[in-house]
Amino acid sequence: MIVIVTSQQDIAGRNIYKILSSEFGFEKHGEFEGMPTYRKGNILLISTKKKLIEAEHLDEFFNPKYYVFGSRHRSKSNERTLTVHVPGNLTEEAILGGKPKSLAYCNADAMKTALIELKKAKEEYNLNYSVSLEATHHGPTELKKPVLFIEVGSDEEAWNDMNAVRAVARACLKAAENTEKFKKGIGIGGHHYAPRHTEVVLSTRFAIGHIIPSYAVDKVDEEVIKLAIEKTGAEFIFVDYKSLNSRQMKKIKEFAKKYGIKIFKERDLKKMEMKRIEISQDLIKIVKKVDENGFKKFMKENGCIVEGNVVYTNIDERKIYKKIFDIIKERVLIEGDKIFFVEEKVDLNKLNEFGIKPGKILGEIINKGAAEVNGKLIKREDIRKRVKREVKIKEHEKILILGEKHG
Repeated sequence: MIVIVTSQQDIAGRNIYKILSSEFGFEKHGEFEGMPTYRKGNILLISTKKKLIEAEHLDEFFNPKYYVFGSRHRSKSNERTLTVHVPGNLTEEAILGGKPKSLAYCNADAMKTALIELKKAKEEYNLNYSVSLEATHHGPTELKKPVLFIEVGSDEEAWNDMNAVRAVARACLKAAENTEKFKKGIGIGGHHYAPRHTEVVLSTRFAIGHIIPSYAVDKVDEEVIKLAIEKTGAEFIFVDYKSLNSRQMKKIKEFAKKYGIKIFKERDLKKMEMKRIEISQDLIKIVKKVDENGFKKFMKENGCIVEGNVVYTNIDERKIYKKIFDIIKERVLIEGDKIFFVEEKVDLNKLNEFGIKPGKILGEIINKGAAEVNGKLIKREDIRKRVKREVKIKEHEKILILGEKHG
């Protein structure tokens, strides 16, 4: 059984409860704390008298696989938000429920499913709300089963926005129905709202549970980081490098080394999702020589990651080689099954013939196009020669490029 929990004290929670019970196929099942309970398959919907951050008592009545809390979110900025997070107190502060330096058990798989559903609902309902994971915060921390919060924020107008509330209701149900399993990590760095962590969860096969924001890293001790890993079932630490200073990174690296857990950044995780293409060094050099900026722009626009002559991509490699051919086609000759790169170089014999030595005069000819030498105007083309050399590439690359030539 999975239990979806709302609070009678929470405006948004009351609306989530109402929408779920009336629109999503739930049937009346019983009663809990003066309110009807509803059931759909193995999912139970309840409303508690307590605030959700103080709902440590639920284990006395239920023994679910995990809890899904549908709730309001409050912030001083009143920003419109649809968020997912796991509860816990990272430091000695525990002003909003739970115990100090204590974390709830985490179902990062269900969190990922909820986040994806929030984004989908936002687009379907055309909601002007941000969708994100949040850093670990507030209670309850002592329930024996995993807990995740799915929230709408951040003021009364948002809590009564029925489409925004409906988005949260949908996400609660999807989280409760989830059966998918993902590789899981904890997140470190970033602010309370975690855009890089959110991007990783939405765009890769990985899930992230507990998140320790950059402002808490200095205060968090080793035992809490261990607890975050254990209660998430994490296999790695995802780090938002840009948000951490050198002292904080040193702390995380020392922890990871001590406990033998890998650290990944966004680029690392995205590369794991992509096909690896190794382009011949010679071909990459030519492309960069002809139009490096154009090549970089194309790769960025198509979400590719380039490291030397290795490309990580989710697009068809033929598209990459077509771009390469488009860049170099004016500078290559194709003779039979061979490809030659043609470029102009300074002809040393011509320099000797015109009595030109390396120095200011040669620089003027090359850079300005012409200069007077011994009373005679010498142009750039007068001292250059065309040189061709065979491009050393792999057979399948040759087929792709020749195919473009003859296609």
